Amino acid sequence: MTESVEWLINDLNGQIEKLKGELEIAQKDIQDFEVLAIGWRKGHQDLLAKHAREIGNLKQTIEELEKELDG
Repeated sequence: MTESVEWLINDLNGQIEKLKGELEIAQKDIQDFEVLAIGWRKGHQDLLAKHAREIGNLKQTIEELEKELDG
């Protein structure tokens, strides 16, 4: 009976160590994802700002061309 209890404890300890390793990997993956998400968000915000400027410039060009046509 003692051997089976010791075996069970050793088996559970092995499972605990395996789960700890998997948890460390998962935490690293989460950190990597967070870094990528921050980079993506910055790039997306920069792209939105660029497009907003381009739209503003195009609207101004259209207004100027419309004035030339009317004038």
